[in-house]
Amino acid sequence: MITNIHGYGSDGKNSKYRWLRKNYTDNIFSPTFDYSKDNPLNILNHLYNKIKLSKEDKHVIVASSLGGFFGYILHVIDPSIITILLNPSLIPFGSLMTKYRVDYHITKMYARLFGEYFYDYDSEYGFYDSLHVIYNPNDHIIDHHKTTIAALPHSFRNIYKVKAPHRMPIKGEVERIIKKLIA
Repeated sequence: MITNIHGYGSDGKNSKYRWLRKNYTDNIFSPTFDYSKDNPLNILNHLYNKIKLSKEDKHVIVASSLGGFFGYILHVIDPSIITILLNPSLIPFGSLMTKYRVDYHITKMYARLFGEYFYDYDSEYGFYDSLHVIYNPNDHIIDHHKTTIAALPHSFRNIYKVKAPHRMPIKGEVERIIKKLIA
């Protein structure tokens, strides 16, 4: 099963979903969330339960921007999931409240989930072997040097720098990387 987790202001029928449907006709789960109103814990539980209830052996997550936050946590919970994060927003709570004016209580839940899961890994057991980050170091939405790179441990190596806009369409270099990782 492939799970597509969209970013803020997008939906489950985004360009990644359409690309995945075209290239991988297998079971694709791509729900829509309203990140400014939906409880982040409910989002996480919904995604986790769908993955766990799937009877397929291989699970892949393709997660964009704020969806990358949930993709990362799902990988912490189950490191066997091949997880591909595209321009991930790994520390979203600051911009959610200031830039997007998301309610304080929702934003606080994002911060709580970050504190609970982001450093709860064990690299000794190959945790990062199946986690991959594809990002544009010159992204105009997310300062990856202050957030993405800062949130990942220094030993993390599965990182791919690309030239692509924030919404990162799957074509060219990005497409080649994703096809290689899903294979």
